[in-house]
Amino acid sequence: MALSVRAPASRTGSNVGNLDAFGGRSDAEARTPKPWGLFVSGDFFRELGVQPIMGRVFTTADDRKGCGLPGAVVSYTFWQRELGGNAVAIGRKLTLNGASVTNNVWLDGAGSNSKMDSNFDWIGGGYLKTMGMTLLAGRDFDGRDATSSPPVAIVNQSFARKLGLSPNPVGKRFRREATPSQPETVFEIAGLVKDTKYFNLREEFRRIAFLSTTQDADPDPFAQFMVNFNGPLADVTSRIRNAVKEVSPSIVVDYRAFDETIREGLLRERLMATLSGFFGTLAALIAAVGLYGVMSYLVVRRTNEIGIRMAVGASRGNIVGLVLQEAAKLLIVGLAVGAVLAIAAGYAAGSLLFGLRPTDAGILGMAATLLAAVTIAASSLPAWRASRLEPMTALREE
Repeated sequence: MALSVRAPASRTGSNVGNLDAFGGRSDAEARTPKPWGLFVSGDFFRELGVQPIMGRVFTTADDRKGCGLPGAVVSYTFWQRELGGNAVAIGRKLTLNGASVTNNVWLDGAGSNSKMDSNFDWIGGGYLKTMGMTLLAGRDFDGRDATSSPPVAIVNQSFARKLGLSPNPVGKRFRREATPSQPETVFEIAGLVKDTKYFNLREEFRRIAFLSTTQDADPDPFAQFMVNFNGPLADVTSRIRNAVKEVSPSIVVDYRAFDETIREGLLRERLMATLSGFFGTLAALIAAVGLYGVMSYLVVRRTNEIGIRMAVGASRGNIVGLVLQEAAKLLIVGLAVGAVLAIAAGYAAGSLLFGLRPTDAGILGMAATLLAAVTIAASSLPAWRASRLEPMTALREE
Protein backbone atom coordinates (compact mmCIF):
# COMPACT_ATOMS: atom_id res chain seq x y z
CA MET A 1 0.00 0.00 0.00
CA ALA A 2 1.21 3.52 -0.74
CA LEU A 3 0.57 6.46 1.57
CA SER A 4 0.76 10.14 0.65
CA VAL A 5 2.16 12.33 3.43
CA ARG A 6 2.30 16.11 3.13
CA ALA A 7 4.47 18.31 5.34
CA PRO A 8 6.69 21.42 5.05
CA ALA A 9 9.83 20.89 2.96
CA SER A 10 10.86 20.94 -0.69
CA ARG A 11 8.20 20.08 -3.24
CA THR A 12 7.93 16.66 -4.81
CA GLY A 13 4.77 17.13 -6.84
CA SER A 14 3.36 19.54 -9.38
CA ASN A 15 1.81 22.65 -7.87
CA VAL A 16 -0.23 25.64 -8.80
CA GLY A 17 0.03 28.91 -6.94
CA ASN A 18 1.59 29.39 -3.53
CA LEU A 19 0.21 26.53 -1.49
CA ASP A 20 -0.31 26.96 2.24
CA ALA A 21 2.41 25.50 4.44
CA PHE A 22 1.48 22.83 6.97
CA GLY A 23 3.23 24.37 9.97
CA GLY A 24 6.83 25.32 10.65
CA ARG A 25 6.51 28.76 9.00
CA SER A 26 8.32 31.82 10.17
CA ASP A 27 6.36 34.70 11.68
CA ALA A 28 6.80 36.70 8.48
CA GLU A 29 5.40 33.86 6.42
CA ALA A 30 2.54 33.38 8.87
CA ARG A 31 1.57 37.05 8.49
CA THR A 32 1.43 36.63 4.71
CA PRO A 33 -1.50 34.32 3.89
CA LYS A 34 -0.90 32.13 0.88
CA PRO A 35 -3.83 30.85 -1.15
CA TRP A 36 -4.48 27.23 -1.96
CA GLY A 37 -4.27 26.07 -5.55
CA LEU A 38 -6.42 23.14 -6.64
CA PHE A 39 -6.84 21.32 -9.95
CA VAL A 40 -10.52 20.61 -10.69
CA SER A 41 -12.48 19.18 -13.60
CA GLY A 42 -14.83 21.15 -15.79
CA ASP A 43 -17.97 19.99 -13.98
CA PHE A 44 -16.59 20.60 -10.46
CA PHE A 45 -18.47 23.84 -9.76
CA ARG A 46 -21.67 22.61 -11.44
CA GLU A 47 -21.74 19.51 -9.22
CA LEU A 48 -21.29 21.71 -6.12
CA GLY A 49 -23.96 24.13 -7.29
CA VAL A 50 -21.54 27.07 -7.17
CA GLN A 51 -22.42 30.11 -9.28
CA PRO A 52 -19.92 32.88 -10.13
CA ILE A 53 -20.32 36.38 -8.74
CA MET A 54 -18.64 37.70 -11.88
CA GLY A 55 -17.22 36.09 -14.97
CA ARG A 56 -17.74 32.35 -15.26
CA VAL A 57 -16.69 29.06 -13.73
CA PHE A 58 -15.22 26.10 -15.60
CA THR A 59 -17.30 23.92 -17.89
CA THR A 60 -16.63 20.56 -19.49
CA ALA A 61 -15.42 22.43 -22.58
CA ASP A 62 -12.40 23.55 -20.53
CA ASP A 63 -11.36 19.90 -20.07
CA ARG A 64 -10.50 19.51 -23.74
CA LYS A 65 -6.86 19.74 -24.72
CA GLY A 66 -6.11 22.87 -26.70
CA CYS A 67 -9.22 24.67 -25.45
CA GLY A 68 -7.23 27.86 -24.90
CA LEU A 69 -5.09 29.50 -22.25
CA PRO A 70 -5.18 27.88 -18.79
CA GLY A 71 -7.82 29.56 -16.68
CA ALA A 72 -8.28 30.10 -12.96
CA VAL A 73 -11.35 30.66 -10.82
CA VAL A 74 -10.50 32.62 -7.67
CA SER A 75 -12.39 32.92 -4.41
CA TYR A 76 -14.07 36.12 -3.26
CA THR A 77 -11.48 36.53 -0.49
CA PHE A 78 -8.59 36.20 -2.95
CA TRP A 79 -10.25 38.68 -5.31
CA GLN A 80 -10.69 41.24 -2.54
CA ARG A 81 -7.28 40.76 -0.88
CA GLU A 82 -4.98 40.18 -3.84
CA LEU A 83 -6.82 41.94 -6.67
CA GLY A 84 -8.36 44.80 -4.71
CA GLY A 85 -11.90 43.76 -5.63
CA ASN A 86 -11.35 45.30 -9.04
CA ALA A 87 -13.78 44.04 -11.67
CA VAL A 88 -11.26 44.61 -14.47
CA ALA A 89 -9.23 41.69 -13.07
CA ILE A 90 -11.69 39.31 -14.73
CA GLY A 91 -10.19 38.16 -18.00
CA ARG A 92 -6.71 39.42 -17.18
CA LYS A 93 -3.66 37.12 -17.04
CA LEU A 94 -2.64 35.94 -13.57
CA THR A 95 0.80 34.52 -12.79
CA LEU A 96 0.66 31.86 -10.07
CA ASN A 97 3.93 31.50 -8.17
CA GLY A 98 5.89 32.36 -11.30
CA ALA A 99 5.88 28.68 -12.19
CA SER A 100 3.86 26.20 -14.16
CA VAL A 101 3.23 22.48 -14.35
CA THR A 102 3.41 22.66 -18.14
CA ASN A 103 6.02 24.35 -20.34
CA ASN A 104 7.12 24.28 -23.93
CA VAL A 105 10.31 22.33 -24.60
CA TRP A 106 12.44 21.59 -27.65
CA LEU A 107 15.52 19.59 -28.49
CA ASP A 108 18.73 21.46 -27.77
CA GLY A 109 20.09 22.80 -31.04
CA ALA A 110 16.84 22.22 -32.95
CA GLY A 111 15.41 25.70 -32.50
CA SER A 112 12.30 26.78 -30.59
CA ASN A 113 10.12 26.45 -33.71
CA SER A 114 10.01 22.68 -33.05
CA LYS A 115 8.79 23.07 -29.47
CA MET A 116 6.15 20.92 -27.80
CA ASP A 117 4.34 21.19 -24.47
CA SER A 118 5.17 18.90 -21.57
CA ASN A 119 4.18 18.35 -17.97
CA PHE A 120 6.85 18.81 -15.30
CA ASP A 121 6.98 17.11 -11.93
CA TRP A 122 9.49 17.61 -9.11
CA ILE A 123 10.45 14.34 -7.40
CA GLY A 124 13.12 13.04 -5.08
CA GLY A 125 15.42 10.06 -5.35
CA GLY A 126 13.57 6.80 -4.73
CA TYR A 127 10.20 8.16 -5.90
CA LEU A 128 10.18 6.01 -9.03
CA LYS A 129 10.87 2.83 -7.07
CA THR A 130 8.28 3.69 -4.43
CA MET A 131 5.62 4.25 -7.05
CA GLY A 132 6.57 1.09 -8.96
CA MET A 133 7.55 3.02 -12.09
CA THR A 134 9.83 1.12 -14.46
CA LEU A 135 13.19 2.75 -15.24
CA LEU A 136 13.92 1.66 -18.81
CA ALA A 137 17.29 3.35 -19.26
CA GLY A 138 19.70 5.62 -17.42
CA ARG A 139 19.57 6.29 -13.69
CA ASP A 140 17.44 7.63 -10.88
CA PHE A 141 18.17 10.92 -9.13
CA ASP A 142 20.94 10.69 -6.53
CA GLY A 143 23.54 12.70 -4.62
CA ARG A 144 25.14 13.94 -7.83
CA ASP A 145 22.14 16.14 -8.52
CA ALA A 146 22.51 19.43 -6.65
CA THR A 147 21.74 23.07 -7.35
CA SER A 148 25.40 23.57 -8.31
CA SER A 149 25.41 20.70 -10.86
CA PRO A 150 24.01 20.82 -14.41
CA PRO A 151 20.21 20.38 -14.47
CA VAL A 152 19.07 16.85 -15.29
CA ALA A 153 15.70 15.29 -16.00
CA ILE A 154 14.09 11.88 -16.23
CA VAL A 155 11.56 11.67 -19.06
CA ASN A 156 8.88 9.19 -19.99
CA GLN A 157 8.44 7.32 -23.27
CA SER A 158 5.88 9.76 -24.68
CA PHE A 159 8.24 12.69 -24.06
CA ALA A 160 11.17 10.94 -25.77
CA ARG A 161 9.01 9.74 -28.65
CA LYS A 162 7.63 13.22 -29.37
CA LEU A 163 11.13 14.72 -29.40
CA GLY A 164 12.32 11.94 -31.72
CA LEU A 165 14.69 10.48 -29.13
CA SER A 166 13.38 6.92 -28.93
CA PRO A 167 14.35 4.33 -27.91
CA ASN A 168 17.17 5.61 -25.64
CA PRO A 169 17.35 9.38 -25.03
CA VAL A 170 19.84 9.23 -22.13
CA GLY A 171 22.56 11.86 -22.53
CA LYS A 172 20.54 14.02 -24.93
CA ARG A 173 19.58 17.57 -23.95
CA PHE A 174 16.42 19.64 -24.30
CA ARG A 175 15.50 23.24 -23.51
CA ARG A 176 12.60 24.48 -21.43
CA GLU A 177 11.13 27.89 -22.18
CA ALA A 178 11.65 30.78 -19.79
CA THR A 179 9.03 31.37 -17.09
CA PRO A 180 8.33 34.51 -15.05
CA SER A 181 10.57 33.10 -12.29
CA GLN A 182 13.19 31.12 -14.24
CA PRO A 183 15.22 31.72 -17.40
CA GLU A 184 15.33 29.34 -20.35
CA THR A 185 17.03 26.20 -19.04
CA VAL A 186 18.89 23.31 -20.66
CA PHE A 187 18.34 19.85 -19.14
CA GLU A 188 20.30 16.69 -19.78
CA ILE A 189 18.22 13.51 -19.83
CA ALA A 190 19.51 11.19 -17.09
CA GLY A 191 16.87 8.46 -17.34
CA LEU A 192 13.88 7.09 -19.23
CA VAL A 193 10.78 5.68 -17.49
CA LYS A 194 7.80 3.78 -18.80
CA ASP A 195 4.66 5.81 -19.55
CA THR A 196 2.27 6.25 -16.63
CA LYS A 197 -0.97 8.12 -16.10
CA TYR A 198 -0.71 11.66 -14.75
CA PHE A 199 -4.05 13.04 -13.57
CA ASN A 200 -6.47 10.11 -13.98
CA LEU A 201 -6.58 6.58 -15.34
CA ARG A 202 -8.85 7.43 -18.27
CA GLU A 203 -6.55 9.92 -19.98
CA GLU A 204 -4.04 9.27 -22.71
CA PHE A 205 -0.39 9.08 -21.71
CA ARG A 206 1.04 12.57 -21.22
CA ARG A 207 4.53 13.79 -21.96
CA ILE A 208 6.24 14.15 -18.59
CA ALA A 209 9.68 15.36 -17.52
CA PHE A 210 10.63 14.66 -13.90
CA LEU A 211 13.01 17.12 -12.24
CA SER A 212 15.04 16.57 -9.07
CA THR A 213 13.93 18.37 -5.91
CA THR A 214 17.59 18.63 -4.88
CA GLN A 215 18.15 20.93 -7.86
CA ASP A 216 15.23 23.21 -7.03
CA ALA A 217 16.75 26.54 -5.97
CA ASP A 218 13.41 27.93 -4.77
CA PRO A 219 11.39 25.07 -3.26
CA ASP A 220 7.85 25.45 -1.98
CA PRO A 221 7.30 25.41 1.80
CA PHE A 222 5.66 21.98 1.77
CA ALA A 223 6.41 18.51 0.49
CA GLN A 224 4.51 15.40 -0.46
CA PHE A 225 6.12 12.08 0.43
CA MET A 226 5.06 8.69 -0.84
CA VAL A 227 5.48 5.84 1.65
CA ASN A 228 5.27 2.25 0.41
CA PHE A 229 4.50 -0.15 3.24
CA ASN A 230 2.85 -3.39 4.28
CA GLY A 231 0.74 -3.48 7.41
CA PRO A 232 -2.06 -1.58 9.17
CA LEU A 233 -2.51 2.01 8.01
CA ALA A 234 -3.00 3.29 11.57
CA ASP A 235 0.33 1.79 12.64
CA VAL A 236 2.42 3.43 9.90
CA THR A 237 0.71 6.84 10.27
CA SER A 238 1.39 6.76 14.01
CA ARG A 239 5.06 5.96 13.43
CA ILE A 240 5.38 8.77 10.86
CA ARG A 241 3.69 11.24 13.18
CA ASN A 242 6.03 10.35 16.04
CA ALA A 243 9.09 10.65 13.77
CA VAL A 244 7.99 14.09 12.57
CA LYS A 245 7.35 15.29 16.13
CA GLU A 246 10.90 14.37 17.05
CA VAL A 247 12.09 16.82 14.40
CA SER A 248 9.62 19.62 15.20
CA PRO A 249 6.32 19.47 17.12
CA SER A 250 5.04 22.44 15.07
CA ILE A 251 4.98 20.44 11.85
CA VAL A 252 1.54 19.20 10.93
CA VAL A 253 1.25 16.30 8.50
CA ASP A 254 -1.69 15.16 6.41
CA TYR A 255 -2.16 11.55 5.31
CA ARG A 256 -3.96 9.99 2.40
CA ALA A 257 -3.89 6.38 1.23
CA PHE A 258 -2.94 6.20 -2.45
CA ASP A 259 -5.24 3.26 -3.17
CA GLU A 260 -8.09 5.36 -1.75
CA THR A 261 -7.28 8.06 -4.29
CA ILE A 262 -7.38 5.48 -7.07
CA ARG A 263 -10.69 4.06 -5.84
CA GLU A 264 -12.23 7.53 -5.80
CA GLY A 265 -10.97 8.11 -9.33
CA LEU A 266 -12.73 4.93 -10.45
CA LEU A 267 -15.99 5.64 -8.61
CA ARG A 268 -17.99 6.12 -11.80
CA GLU A 269 -16.52 2.96 -13.36
CA ARG A 270 -17.24 0.88 -10.25
CA LEU A 271 -20.80 2.21 -10.11
CA MET A 272 -21.37 1.39 -13.77
CA ALA A 273 -19.82 -2.07 -13.29
CA THR A 274 -22.12 -2.77 -10.34
CA LEU A 275 -25.22 -1.61 -12.18
CA SER A 276 -24.23 -3.44 -15.36
CA GLY A 277 -23.54 -6.63 -13.41
CA PHE A 278 -26.89 -6.42 -11.65
CA PHE A 279 -28.92 -5.79 -14.79
CA GLY A 280 -26.87 -8.35 -16.71
CA THR A 281 -27.66 -11.00 -14.09
CA LEU A 282 -31.31 -9.97 -14.12
CA ALA A 283 -31.41 -10.21 -17.92
CA ALA A 284 -29.80 -13.66 -17.85
CA LEU A 285 -32.36 -14.84 -15.29
CA ILE A 286 -35.26 -13.49 -17.36
CA ALA A 287 -33.80 -15.12 -20.49
CA ALA A 288 -33.45 -18.44 -18.68
CA VAL A 289 -37.07 -18.36 -17.47
CA GLY A 290 -38.31 -17.36 -20.92
CA LEU A 291 -36.28 -20.05 -22.66
CA TYR A 292 -37.52 -22.66 -20.20
CA GLY A 293 -41.09 -21.68 -21.00
CA VAL A 294 -40.48 -21.79 -24.77
CA MET A 295 -38.79 -25.18 -24.64
CA SER A 296 -41.50 -26.63 -22.39
CA TYR A 297 -44.12 -25.39 -24.85
CA LEU A 298 -42.25 -26.93 -27.79
CA VAL A 299 -42.05 -30.30 -26.01
CA VAL A 300 -45.80 -30.23 -25.37
CA ARG A 301 -46.50 -29.29 -29.01
CA ARG A 302 -44.31 -32.15 -30.29
CA THR A 303 -45.45 -34.83 -27.85
CA ASN A 304 -46.97 -36.93 -30.66
CA GLU A 305 -43.80 -36.63 -32.75
CA ILE A 306 -41.69 -37.67 -29.80
CA GLY A 307 -43.94 -40.68 -29.24
CA ILE A 308 -43.59 -41.76 -32.87
CA ARG A 309 -39.81 -41.37 -32.78
CA MET A 310 -39.58 -43.46 -29.64
CA ALA A 311 -41.92 -46.08 -31.09
CA VAL A 312 -39.68 -46.56 -34.13
CA GLY A 313 -36.56 -46.96 -31.99
CA ALA A 314 -35.32 -43.53 -30.95
CA SER A 315 -33.41 -43.66 -27.68
CA ARG A 316 -33.85 -41.31 -24.76
CA GLY A 317 -30.53 -39.69 -25.70
CA ASN A 318 -31.87 -39.01 -29.19
CA ILE A 319 -34.90 -37.25 -27.73
CA VAL A 320 -32.74 -35.14 -25.42
CA GLY A 321 -30.56 -34.22 -28.40
CA LEU A 322 -33.63 -33.27 -30.42
CA VAL A 323 -34.83 -30.81 -27.78
CA LEU A 324 -31.36 -29.35 -27.22
CA GLN A 325 -30.95 -28.94 -30.98
CA GLU A 326 -34.02 -26.71 -31.03
CA ALA A 327 -32.58 -24.72 -28.14
CA ALA A 328 -29.29 -24.37 -30.02
CA LYS A 329 -31.09 -22.83 -32.99
CA LEU A 330 -32.62 -20.22 -30.73
CA LEU A 331 -29.19 -19.64 -29.14
CA ILE A 332 -27.47 -19.06 -32.48
CA VAL A 333 -30.09 -16.54 -33.61
CA GLY A 334 -29.94 -14.79 -30.23
CA LEU A 335 -26.14 -14.62 -30.25
CA ALA A 336 -26.04 -13.20 -33.78
CA VAL A 337 -28.55 -10.45 -33.00
CA GLY A 338 -27.11 -9.83 -29.53
CA ALA A 339 -23.52 -9.50 -30.79
CA VAL A 340 -24.51 -6.79 -33.26
CA LEU A 341 -26.50 -4.91 -30.62
CA ALA A 342 -23.73 -5.33 -28.02
CA ILE A 343 -21.05 -3.91 -30.34
CA ALA A 344 -23.30 -0.98 -31.29
CA ALA A 345 -24.11 -0.27 -27.63
CA GLY A 346 -20.41 -0.60 -26.76
CA TYR A 347 -19.46 2.13 -29.22
CA ALA A 348 -22.29 4.33 -27.92
CA ALA A 349 -21.09 3.87 -24.32
CA GLY A 350 -17.39 3.94 -25.19
CA SER A 351 -16.72 6.84 -22.80
CA LEU A 352 -17.82 4.66 -19.88
CA LEU A 353 -15.44 1.82 -20.74
CA PHE A 354 -12.00 1.78 -19.09
CA GLY A 355 -9.33 -0.50 -20.50
CA LEU A 356 -11.87 -2.28 -22.73
CA ARG A 357 -12.79 -2.12 -26.40
CA PRO A 358 -16.38 -2.54 -27.62
CA THR A 359 -15.13 -5.29 -29.97
CA ASP A 360 -13.06 -7.14 -27.34
CA ALA A 361 -13.15 -10.75 -28.57
CA GLY A 362 -12.44 -12.15 -25.11
CA ILE A 363 -15.38 -10.34 -23.49
CA LEU A 364 -17.76 -11.26 -26.31
CA GLY A 365 -16.59 -14.87 -26.11
CA MET A 366 -17.19 -15.00 -22.35
CA ALA A 367 -20.67 -13.55 -22.82
CA ALA A 368 -21.48 -16.11 -25.52
CA THR A 369 -20.23 -18.94 -23.30
CA LEU A 370 -22.34 -17.71 -20.39
CA LEU A 371 -25.45 -17.50 -22.58
CA ALA A 372 -24.78 -20.99 -23.90
CA ALA A 373 -24.57 -22.29 -20.33
CA VAL A 374 -27.85 -20.53 -19.49
CA THR A 375 -29.47 -22.07 -22.58
CA ILE A 376 -28.34 -25.58 -21.66
CA ALA A 377 -29.51 -25.16 -18.07
CA ALA A 378 -32.90 -23.79 -19.12
CA SER A 379 -33.43 -26.53 -21.74
CA SER A 380 -32.21 -29.51 -19.72
CA LEU A 381 -35.39 -30.02 -17.68
CA PRO A 382 -37.78 -29.91 -20.68
CA ALA A 383 -35.43 -32.25 -22.58
CA TRP A 384 -35.30 -34.67 -19.65
CA ARG A 385 -39.08 -34.65 -19.37
CA ALA A 386 -39.43 -35.35 -23.10
CA SER A 387 -37.09 -38.33 -22.84
CA ARG A 388 -39.22 -39.80 -20.04
CA LEU A 389 -42.45 -39.89 -22.05
CA GLU A 390 -44.00 -43.28 -22.59
CA PRO A 391 -44.48 -43.87 -26.38
CA MET A 392 -48.10 -45.09 -26.12
CA THR A 393 -49.06 -42.24 -23.81
CA ALA A 394 -47.39 -39.73 -26.14
CA LEU A 395 -49.22 -41.18 -29.20
CA ARG A 396 -52.61 -40.76 -27.49
CA GLU A 397 -51.93 -37.04 -26.76
CA GLU A 398 -54.14 -34.66 -28.78
